[in-house]
Parts: sequence; structure tokens; C-alpha cells
Amino acid sequence: MITSFFGMNLKLPLENNPFAYFLVILVSIFSMIILFIIFKIKKWL
Repeated sequence: MITSFFGMNLKLPLENNPFAYFLVILVSIFSMIILFIIFKIKKWL
């Protein structure tokens, strides 16, 4: 979902930033870790 916007022909907020790719990767990893912790607390995993 996060990276699918980069395939569209739209103007994006971090389009000209050289670190945008790494920022998107970090946000994806961070959200994955947070969801993993939440699922572990709720004992869904």
C-alpha cells in the first residue's frame, strides 16, 4: 500500500528527496514492527 503510490503518475511529497526511498522503507519496517508487537500482545500470533 505504501509503495504502490510511487508507481502512479502523481506529484508526491518526497518526490525530489534523495532519501525518500529509504524513508518509505523505514516507515514500512516500523509499521511492521508495531503491528507485530500489537498482535503479540493480543495473542493473535
